[in-house]
Amino acid sequence: MSDYTKLQQLAEAAGGADWKWWDSNSTLRLTTEVNGRHGADGDAISAYRDSVQCPEAFRAFIEAASPAAVFALTSENERLKSVEHAFFEWIEKTEWVQKTGHWSELGMHRADVLRKRIDQLQVDFKSFHRSLCERFGYFHDEADWQRDQVSLEEHIAAQFAHVSAENGALRSQLEGVQRGAGQLQEEVKALRKDAERYRFVRNPIGTSSPLAIWNEGRMPLFSGIADAVVDEFMTKEASHG
Repeated sequence: MSDYTKLQQLAEAAGGADWKWWDSNSTLRLTTEVNGRHGADGDAISAYRDSVQCPEAFRAFIEAASPAAVFALTSENERLKSVEHAFFEWIEKTEWVQKTGHWSELGMHRADVLRKRIDQLQVDFKSFHRSLCERFGYFHDEADWQRDQVSLEEHIAAQFAHVSAENGALRSQLEGVQRGAGQLQEEVKALRKDAERYRFVRNPIGTSSPLAIWNEGRMPLFSGIADAVVDEFMTKEASHG
């Protein structure tokens, strides 16, 4: 029988009583007991003006299998069912521990493996906390470091906010440099064009230019001679300025 509901109902209907065989006056009968007080003589089993005929082994079994005993057994069975359910739920939900086991955990109970891993995580996280404190210039409390998580987060956030502000300023400076570089590129482009014009005039042979650098009262100037004369007059002009 796997369903003890009916048996439990019968035990409850019998008042959950215990019972014992009485054999005084040479008459065998079964009498109930509830909370240490017996019921009427032979109120469970008796024979009218005679002794109940029952083998000794059966009498012992009947006496042991009282409604109180049945009720206790069915109650214990329900308790064991809940224990069994909790056990299999534990096995199912900790299967990953078995699958991820390390050789050093061989022979250990799963609960002990979990405790070992949790303790190691605690040690590792504490080391990580210490490293963060060293990295961001914050005091690491060796004893009460766990209570200081929020303050450390706020300290790190404040430093990142400061870095973000500096990045914003650097970004603005970079944008200014980029604008200046754009202006310089335009100036270089204009200067390159001026240089191309000058070379076009000073090198008429290579460019077939009909133009030349002219020094009043003298012959046209070309190439290196033109450069020297132009440099001389630019130097004089600069000294006058």
